[in-house]
Amino acid sequence: MIDRPAASSNRDVALFPLPDFILYPGTVQSLRVFEPRYVSMIEDLLDAPGLLVMGTVLGENRRHLDDDDTPVEAVGTLAQILGYERQESGQYLISVLGLVRVMTSPAKSCRPYRKVSVNVVDGGPESSDEEELRSPLQQALESRWSSESDLPVEPPVSQLADLLLLHLGLTAQESYQLYSIQPTLQRVQAILERHEATG
Repeated sequence: MIDRPAASSNRDVALFPLPDFILYPGTVQSLRVFEPRYVSMIEDLLDAPGLLVMGTVLGENRRHLDDDDTPVEAVGTLAQILGYERQESGQYLISVLGLVRVMTSPAKSCRPYRKVSVNVVDGGPESSDEEELRSPLQQALESRWSSESDLPVEPPVSQLADLLLLHLGLTAQESYQLYSIQPTLQRVQAILERHEATG
């Protein structure tokens, strides 16, 4: 089992920015890595704990994704590489697990890829107000998830909210606006309200 990082953790982590993409905590995504600097990143991570930040690039910034100074949204997802396959071409197929939302800021990097300093923004003890939203979240998620058996068992309230957001069918911009809300209680409430408005 992979431990969720502590809320007080602070570390510099490799950044993998993608256009219009959010990796939600508790979900697994398969990705093809082909750009040389990110191939180098994966090779570095395979000799380390395998942690990276999946960053989101929105709007016009998507056209300049290859630039080192392209803005990446400040809230990202700390992720863990679960598995990989190296192709004959030198590319990698990887699967990554979203662990927790993090606030990022640029960090120095001596490697060809960018790094960010991260602070975990979820993961602390849930408040009683957040816990009261567990049942409404589960009901909302079950109404939108085709297979209830795939729902995680007793996940954190914040993760339930992220899974509901994933199933709302919103644009990347709309999803990110909700994903980046802090604190957790306000984000959960906003996602529930959006569910009710689009239901």
